Amino acid sequence: MPTAKMKAPGEDGTARSSSDCDENFGLLDGVPSSPPAGPSRRILWAIVLLALSNTVSLCVLFYVTLKPQSALSTVVYPPQPDWFPPQIPVKKVFQSEPLFGQEPNNESIAAWNSLLPKGRGWIHMRNKTALPDMPGLNQSLPEHIALPSVYHQLHCLYSTMRGYYDLLDHISSPHRRRELPTDPGWNKEHLNHCWDYLRQNIMCAADVTLEWHRWNEKVETGWGYEHQCKDWDALTDWVLERRTSNNWGLLRGEGERIPLAESS
Repeated sequence: MPTAKMKAPGEDGTARSSSDCDENFGLLDGVPSSPPAGPSRRILWAIVLLALSNTVSLCVLFYVTLKPQSALSTVVYPPQPDWFPPQIPVKKVFQSEPLFGQEPNNESIAAWNSLLPKGRGWIHMRNKTALPDMPGLNQSLPEHIALPSVYHQLHCLYSTMRGYYDLLDHISSPHRRRELPTDPGWNKEHLNHCWDYLRQNIMCAADVTLEWHRWNEKVETGWGYEHQCKDWDALTDWVLERRTSNNWGLLRGEGERIPLAESS
């Protein structure tokens, strides 16, 4: 019986050496014989999402940076220097206080005068090096005195009220034959100044509190609305510590002149 002839390895491709396999699979010399498999679909999606995220972030950054500031943005002011009067914000609901809105009498006159601290609001400014150049300030003087505007405004408002009631009394009671007051607070030039001064201060402060229309009221009184104000007591304390005298009174004829050394 003839015997089967054994074939050498590789003659019919059924058996190969390890080097043949290595060569076909590209393991020799570190050089692959075919391109490597591409990145998986998951990796491709991750790259696309990262690119989109970066693009959106850049767009938002440019929008925020280049967007014009809104007119309603909160304005942050620098802190006030030590020599400047305190401006502590407080909220206050305005309500009627009849004592300040009636014909002058002893009680109402005393109430109005109590609004002005001792010294009539005038204060010392001794540290001239802390005062920057500003309109109305003479830097050549060794020290200064000043009056916070709010006290000047109260003086003008009170002068107007007293002038009105005194004139009304003079007209309605001619049999008394008395002269009009001669206090400087009542003369026409002073009152004309006060009306203009108060107008400019009102426009400067520009209180924008919204007073809603009330359909059940015929007259808008302005009472019952919350306003943004400044702490009156804090201002009074600050002024008292720096007062130039103990004088008191919104008008000279109603007050008294008292030097600082005579009373605390």
